[in-house]
Amino acid sequence: MNRSSFTMRMIVLVVAFIFMILMSQNVALAAENEVVVTIPDFDVVINNEIIDSYSMEYPLIVYKDITYFPLTWSWCNELGLVLGFKQEDGLYIANYSSYNKPELEHIYRSNAYRKGDCYKAVLPSYTIVVNGRQIDNSSEAYPLLNFNNITYFPLTWDFVVEEFAWDMYWHQDSGFELSSQGRIADYGPSEQYSTEYVFTLEDYRDYSVIQRVTDLWKMSSEPNEYGTYKHLNDGGYDTFYKLDYSTNTASRIDSKDTLDTPYNSGAVTPVRIDEFTGEGTVLSYEDKDLLDLSETVDENETIRDLYTDQYSVNNKKIYKIEVLFDVDGREIPPPYTPRKTFVFVDNGNEELKQIDWPENQIFSNVFPYGNTGVYLCSNGKYFTSSRYNNGCGLVQLIRDDMSLETLNNWYEDWNSMVALGMDDEGKLYLRNTWFPDNDFAFQYNGTVSPVNDGFFTLDLEGKLEKIYPFIEAETVTVTPTGNVYFDVNWNETIIHLQTGKIIKLD
Repeated sequence: MNRSSFTMRMIVLVVAFIFMILMSQNVALAAENEVVVTIPDFDVVINNEIIDSYSMEYPLIVYKDITYFPLTWSWCNELGLVLGFKQEDGLYIANYSSYNKPELEHIYRSNAYRKGDCYKAVLPSYTIVVNGRQIDNSSEAYPLLNFNNITYFPLTWDFVVEEFAWDMYWHQDSGFELSSQGRIADYGPSEQYSTEYVFTLEDYRDYSVIQRVTDLWKMSSEPNEYGTYKHLNDGGYDTFYKLDYSTNTASRIDSKDTLDTPYNSGAVTPVRIDEFTGEGTVLSYEDKDLLDLSETVDENETIRDLYTDQYSVNNKKIYKIEVLFDVDGREIPPPYTPRKTFVFVDNGNEELKQIDWPENQIFSNVFPYGNTGVYLCSNGKYFTSSRYNNGCGLVQLIRDDMSLETLNNWYEDWNSMVALGMDDEGKLYLRNTWFPDNDFAFQYNGTVSPVNDGFFTLDLEGKLEKIYPFIEAETVTVTPTGNVYFDVNWNETIIHLQTGKIIKLD
């Protein structure tokens, strides 16, 4: 054998050896990321519906004796969750039940799986964010899994109860039951139980007062004519807590009463005035005709009443006028009363200028823009009356020269911008949401993007900075130092937005 052929043969052997090592490493890595799962051999009921995993394309699976649920689009809608995925950002999962859910559609693939059989799932390598907080999946005792290219989450107490506030029940004979729509427990005659809800009662500069309402219930001792037992209110009580911004903790207090002045997250406090009046279709100011509404209202509508709030900020006076109408001379009772909102500004020269404010937007707050301008804010808009509205919020900016800009038009990603508050540095805090169908009617919220939507700050130069992903929240509090807290309706707690810390009440 000559030297060149020997050298070539050695090179081939070395390359083959290296390839074998790399392949063995890849196999070991694949094996390390793979786990064995089974199809449940017990009964499963989800929101009163029996689940036949053996015949579904994305069945429930069991890993380490814990049932796992597939995060498909239809099941997320059923359970009140929303999903979003981007390659660079990962998977986002969040509670979101405040919109009309489509009817659940199941995808069946007959006899694809057999109960009790084993299959392989893998540990996801992508980032996973649940209700705004990143999950360290590698350290979870029951990690999220990927099966058939669908992410599955474990039906553990931490997820089901603590994170999503659902109810679950397991019995050796009847199997597993899950409900995202209320309690499963079937109370017996005369049995007692309680329900609770938590909300922010009042904000102050250094703290908030939190109220927890506990309702007591008792089942009737005898069934009614239909053979069912009634849930009877048996009283209740309130408890109060002080949320200290400096320590990020809540402690029990004896009373909600305080001498401190409430703080409205930096918003300008309005004053109710009566200088504006209305008759027929004409608005007047200090007994002088100001605006004829005949071209903007139906011909059978006339002014019944109006309410005017005055906001004084940066040498300007903002007048928000909410006009209520009669129809054919008849008073339409609330919440069906037709109404429109009009906005005027006095720039310090005692001359009123009407602002191009959409008449159906619900005027919510006014904030200063630096030392010269004004933010006008809406948290949604009316559809025909105050009974029907949606969450398409609006933010407008009046500059010192009285020019008007709509901030929603600055950015492509959001049809809704809701101003939440302002810190002492003048940063405006916003909740921005996608809502691709801007005119969805008769529901409060529309479709969201959990990846792109969320909570942002806006500085005086118009720069947006994201501070937290999308999460469904109730009352939102912005402190003078820029900390943000909000009530979450699914687990009756307070969350500190910047850290994601859940503040529980003892």
